[in-house]
Amino acid sequence: MVAEIGFSIVLLVGSGLTLKSYRTLMDVDLGFDPSSVMTYRTYLPWTIVPEQGRYFDVGTRIAFHDEGLRRVEELPGVERAGIVTRLPLRRLNGTAFSLQGSSFEASSVATNAEFRQISPSYFDVMRVPLISGRVFTELDELGNDLTVIVNQAWVARYSPNEPAVGRMVRIGGNPAAPWRRIVGVVGNVRQHGLDLKPRETIYQSYRQGIGIDAVWVVRARGSAESVTGDAVAAINSIDPTLPVFARVPMDDVIANTVAEQRAVTSLLTLFGVQAVLLAALGIYGVMSQFVGQRVREIGVRMALGAERWNVVGLVVGSGSRLGIAGVALGLLLATGFANLLQTILYEVEPLDPAVYAFVAGTALVIAALSSLIPALRAARTEPASVLKGE
Repeated sequence: MVAEIGFSIVLLVGSGLTLKSYRTLMDVDLGFDPSSVMTYRTYLPWTIVPEQGRYFDVGTRIAFHDEGLRRVEELPGVERAGIVTRLPLRRLNGTAFSLQGSSFEASSVATNAEFRQISPSYFDVMRVPLISGRVFTELDELGNDLTVIVNQAWVARYSPNEPAVGRMVRIGGNPAAPWRRIVGVVGNVRQHGLDLKPRETIYQSYRQGIGIDAVWVVRARGSAESVTGDAVAAINSIDPTLPVFARVPMDDVIANTVAEQRAVTSLLTLFGVQAVLLAALGIYGVMSQFVGQRVREIGVRMALGAERWNVVGLVVGSGSRLGIAGVALGLLLATGFANLLQTILYEVEPLDPAVYAFVAGTALVIAALSSLIPALRAARTEPASVLKGE
């Protein structure tokens, strides 16, 4: 019984640690609001000979996305729609850039930052706050001054001592590439995962150049799924042959990033609860056997003046001692097991005292309650009948 209780403690500690970690993860500041946002992906057709493709010209690609956003936003269930070349929480290796006036200005691969091409409406759809400067407008298009927007993490690392707005960056490692002016700073968005700090990010308006791959983000007035059919139909009304795939609510995108932690938490919780129930049944059985074997002793004690609460205390105390021994063993084993969970714990220490105290207290209460029914049965022993049997 002590060993059984001990192993149940190990499982419960693991469950408690991962559950606390999971809740901490889900409470992190994403930098955007995922509620009621539906996402779709389109991939414009590309041929072996690009010049023969109908979307080879960048102006054609921009016009397609412009018209698609216009039609989607006209839908009654849509509050706002936007475009981004890669969703938040979707890992990207980033791109090299140079910052004019910095020590790495002449470097072809100066450093790396996340790079996203977006519609002017994207920050509004995702509710990413503007910190300084301005967001993109319809004037940020081909033929006009090239512009970019950076996030706070980029400013903190690359321009901590002077305002970022107005500085010039060159995207990519080509020294012949044009310089782009920073026109705004926005809040940080977690691009690589809930458990990773926001990375430095540079945004460019898709109206100054976009490829063939894009993600549509649509904020619905109701549930995210409520606009799926109409939004897809609006996009296909421009090009009926274009597949609109990867239709996923933004909430599900977030949930998928913590699938491993959620699975481990669920399994440990399931096994832990089952182990505790088995341990409780075991204590109940042991205490029932204890009462059956000592019924004569209990009768004699009561005949000599023992109160019923003394008998209850005798039985519950024996069960509790089993629980204490099992808890002590379990906590000792759990300290070693918890270190194995270190890689999936987020801002939770493997030896978190609150988790250990809660699990130990719960186990002791269950051990005492499991002994209570046999204890109450023992307290109903009639001394006269026991002595008469003797």
